[in-house]
Amino acid sequence: MPAWVPSWLRDPLVHFLLIGGVLFAAYGLLGPDANDPKSITVSRDALVTFVQYRANAFQGDLFDKSLDELTAAELEALVDEYVREEALYREALAMGLDEGDYVIRQRVIQRLEFLLESGIDGGIDEDGGRAELEAFYAESSEDYREPPVYTFAHVFFNGELRGDEEAREGARQLLTELNDQGAPFSAAIGLGDRPLYFQNYIERTRDFLESHLGPDLTSALDRIEPSASTWHGPMRSPYGWHLVLLTERRPARLPRLEEIEDRVREDRDRIRVAQARRTSIDRIVEGYEVRLVGLDTETSAAKAPQ
Repeated sequence: MPAWVPSWLRDPLVHFLLIGGVLFAAYGLLGPDANDPKSITVSRDALVTFVQYRANAFQGDLFDKSLDELTAAELEALVDEYVREEALYREALAMGLDEGDYVIRQRVIQRLEFLLESGIDGGIDEDGGRAELEAFYAESSEDYREPPVYTFAHVFFNGELRGDEEAREGARQLLTELNDQGAPFSAAIGLGDRPLYFQNYIERTRDFLESHLGPDLTSALDRIEPSASTWHGPMRSPYGWHLVLLTERRPARLPRLEEIEDRVREDRDRIRVAQARRTSIDRIVEGYEVRLVGLDTETSAAKAPQ
């Protein structure tokens, strides 16, 4: 965009609002069938919107492409369905069947909200907006911080089956054997009792481990050094005692933007669409004068629970 253009005019949100205004003006002046209620025009955009609502999935590009893949018979059937629905809808409106119907009211509102969002893609930086994306990531980086992960094998001694003391003693004896042998990660298979969940945990988060083995054992993993052959224990869980070979403990990390750029871009665009949508709705609402009849907002606010 030329340098002489004011900075506020470069804002994608301004672009969206301008596009929205043009859409509404065009819809009112040039919209299909505006002057002939008995004429139904079936356009490609109308069919795409129709199919999206039928599927309850709003992916315009996907459905637009799918139209080209329809056979002539399938396209004719789709057009017939659209015409049937449009004709019935117009007759229902002519008969006043929409009056007082809350479901229809919500459908109309939903359609307007969909129209408001239909032009938002033009307000998102088409050139990728690298600098803006980096700024967004810097501001919300904590949302992308990855938790610490642990990789280990364990041998379980069931306290309920063996009794707590016997299970602990069995773990102690086996610990000596494992470390004397320099037993590797794979040695856990077939030893002790059958684990309630997994024998091996590969790159699992703290929350996941706590849900399986409890907070005490999980916290104990932070107090031992990772090793390829040194077993630790006995460590207690709510179910018994464990011997653990911790081979990796990766601390929490903040990935570089390049590693998760697609995810960050999707989040940025989703948030901006939501913000633009709220702004458009607020502008519509601000255009109406609100009159309260039989309501005292100050009294109601005073009675509201704190």
